[in-house]
Amino acid sequence: SQIAYAEYSWRSASIHIRELTTNVTRDVPLKGLTELSTLSWSADGKGFFATTFAVTGSTLYHVTAEGIYSVLYKGAKEVEGARPSPDGRYLAFGDVQSASNVWVVEGFPQ
Repeated sequence: SQIAYAEYSWRSASIHIRELTTNVTRDVPLKGLTELSTLSWSADGKGFFATTFAVTGSTLYHVTAEGIYSVLYKGAKEVEGARPSPDGRYLAFGDVQSASNVWVVEGFPQ
């Protein structure tokens, strides 16, 4: 009955909730957040899981329908789309990790 979406913006973040029966869109501003990169509904449909991206790392948030948010996880690289279990007890998300090593392998034919 509703669709939620966000726009990726470096100025400010907000969630747009569109009621499909009335075609009315309600905006939920997220004061202090920018560059919202992923958004998903919570299992109970009363809130959201959102991630933001920055060069210093990404953050996973829980967001209420009123725009109040709390940090759930901070990642060093990129945290990707959270997916709650149907019963709301578990949350799956991706956390990009990287390591840099240099390997020297000798003896290859030329």
